[in-house]
Amino acid sequence: MNNKTVDSRLGDSQKKLGGSVKRLLKAITPYGFIYLSNKRKSKRPAKNIQEQIEKRMQEIRQQHRYVGLHMGCGPIWRAGYLNCDLEGGEFNIDATKPLPIPDDSLDYVYSEHFIEHLAFDEALFFIKESFRVLKKGGIFRSLTPDLSLLLSIADNHLELATKIRQRIVEGVFSEDGVCIQNPRVSPEQAALWDHRDDIIHNFMRDWDHKYLWSAHHLAKAAEHVGFREVEVLPYGVSRDDRACLDPKDRWGWEWTSVVEARK
Repeated sequence: MNNKTVDSRLGDSQKKLGGSVKRLLKAITPYGFIYLSNKRKSKRPAKNIQEQIEKRMQEIRQQHRYVGLHMGCGPIWRAGYLNCDLEGGEFNIDATKPLPIPDDSLDYVYSEHFIEHLAFDEALFFIKESFRVLKKGGIFRSLTPDLSLLLSIADNHLELATKIRQRIVEGVFSEDGVCIQNPRVSPEQAALWDHRDDIIHNFMRDWDHKYLWSAHHLAKAAEHVGFREVEVLPYGVSRDDRACLDPKDRWGWEWTSVVEARK
């Protein structure tokens, strides 16, 4: 075998090895190097948002002498509170994950028609996180459409049941005739409407609801987490005015229950 032949075979082997390495890198990179890079980067925003929240908490406390968390705020931002939501909040945070808020640092945690948008275990986790971030003596207040009240309305209160049906079947229109909310059911379902069946099914699955609570069940969950002085209160009533952010024009307050508890 001459030197030329040996060099040729070595060259072929190097090309094959180089191709193998390239294929290996191509296979690994999307799942290895890029993943690890993203994993490192993913920690930075979380750290930054916690720093931002703590800075904002200092500003709020200096101005109001208290700090609350308004979770699921939507477009409604309240003074004295961190106004948070998955999107569109002052801070965009996920309530199904640990809150980027220090332990024992808040005076109030408030949510209104929010907790029913979480699955049961997610909601219980949020209640636990609320307990963690509240100071001793801090107040947890949650408003939610009440399953027991809806059942009672469907069976015993024709006027309120008709009010619910009208909104679901006909939709919602402004005074100018602009459609704010489309009908939630088909014409055939509207024609076959049953107060009990359709009201409960609608509230359980519509508006991205995941789990519908009754007041006594939510109160039981708060006690389970460790809250004390757990009360079911009328809409708009609170033991502390600063804990009560209940909208004065809330549609559906008649079937909304309020659970308030102290850490």
